[in-house]
Parts: sequence; structure tokens; C-alpha cells
Amino acid sequence: MHSLLRHFSISSAVLIAILTICVGFVFHWHETSRMIQSAEDFNIAMSRKIMHDVAQRHKPFLDAAPNQAPGLLTPSPEWHALDRQVRDVVAGTQIAGVRLLSTSGLILYSSDVQEIGTMKKDVRLLGAAVQTGVPHSTKSFNERFVGIGRVLENVSAIHTYVPSFGQASTKSPIVELYYDVTAKKSAIEESIWLVMLFCFGACALLYGSMLVIVSRADQALKSQYKELSSFNARLESTVNDRTRELVRHQASLSTLLKSPVFKHGT
Repeated sequence: MHSLLRHFSISSAVLIAILTICVGFVFHWHETSRMIQSAEDFNIAMSRKIMHDVAQRHKPFLDAAPNQAPGLLTPSPEWHALDRQVRDVVAGTQIAGVRLLSTSGLILYSSDVQEIGTMKKDVRLLGAAVQTGVPHSTKSFNERFVGIGRVLENVSAIHTYVPSFGQASTKSPIVELYYDVTAKKSAIEESIWLVMLFCFGACALLYGSMLVIVSRADQALKSQYKELSSFNARLESTVNDRTRELVRHQASLSTLLKSPVFKHGT
């Protein structure tokens, strides 16, 4: 007879492992989605503030920037005023980098001065934001990132392209913001292990309580099986004894029927 307890233990171990992994996966997906949405919302709010407080004040400079030589942009007083105001707006936030781009992908302003006047290499999300007038975000990881006033290493960020006030335009610059989520991402990854450990502990407690019940049921089944086996053995022995006794009676009766006394009726 197969042990009920063994089958229960094996199936419970597999189920607990699958459940723990699934809970960890769902938690990671949910928290990452929340992080991305929160970062995107913040990027949109900050980009509109930049457009309202900064870009509109320097509209003539930004409109003329695509026609200027890259080397003539950064030395100008207008650029320094723009840079100072952008830094003031994002100071004290998780914004790690800022770009103002033309709809074609020309970088008009960047927290990385070396990028100014160059074309952005990947313009797929930029093009989607321009065509739809809707902000587009994506995750990125940079081993080295030139941020606002500092160089960052191993940075995870959510960067968002935001058209001017959500409206597609061929004149207004596109704001691209990098929201640093390195710390939040690390916190999520650390929390995953805590959540999985909590799930495993809860399942282990449930398994322990169920194990007591199943163990008693297993012992009862084994006891019943033992009693049934003993009864079958006794029944088989009784049947064998009765069979032998019947054979002896049949042999005696056959001998009696064949005797001369029985044949002649004397």
C-alpha cells in the first residue's frame, strides 16, 4: 500500500514551490508597473512645468537652435539662463536627466552638454509621441549616465517623451525626462524575497497543520489495512481448513459407497 503521507508531502512541496514563485512574479510585476506609472506621471508633471516655466520663456532661442551651429549654442547667455532654470525646476527631485528635442530628434538642450546639437539615435518612441500627442515611456539601464551636474553609474531610469501639453506639434519642443528608479528597483527586488519568504512561511504553517490531519488519516488507513490483511489471512486459513475437511469427508463417503457391505445392503 502506498503511503498517503508520502504522496501528500511530495505534492505539497511542489505546490508550495509553484505558489511561492507565482506570488513573487505577480508582486514583481505589480510593483514594477506601479513604479513605471508613478515615474511617468511625475515626468509628465515636471515636463509641463518645464514647458510652462522655462521653454516658453526661451522660445525664440529654442526656435532658432536648429539653425545654429552646435558650438554656438552652449556659450550663449540664453543657453546658460535656460540651463540654470531647468536645474532649478528639477532640483531636489529624482529627475536625473533632461533633454529638449525637436520633432525630428535634434537635441536642443541636454543635461549632458556633449549631446547638444546632435541627433538622437533611436527616435521610435519620440516619433510615436509626436504622431499621437501622447507621452511615451520606457525603461532603460545605463552603466554610465551624465546627469544634471553629476555622472551616475549603473542607473535604472524611466524616461518619458512628452509633447507640448499633450498636443502634437511641429514647432514646440519635446521634453524628455529621465526619472531615476535605481533605489526603487533595488527596494522592489529586496521586497520580492521578503514576500516570497512570507508566502513560504504561511504555506509551511498550513502544511504543518494539514500534515497532522493527514498523518492521523495515514495511520488510521495503515491500521485498517493491517486489520484487513489479518482478517483476510484468517479467512483464507479457515477456508483452507474447511476445504481439507470437505475433501476428507468426500474421500470417506467415496470409500463407503465402494465397500461390498454398502453394495449388498447388509
